Amino acid sequence: MKIVLILVVAATVALVSWRLARAADTQVHRINQP
Repeated sequence: MKIVLILVVAATVALVSWRLARAADTQVHRINQP
């Protein structure tokens, strides 16, 4: 069962990091636009 827990944690971390990357990317685009 530990393998399942590790997979869930890894998926959550990947999703959070992806969301943060998308948020930072949209902020950069907003700053670059006049």
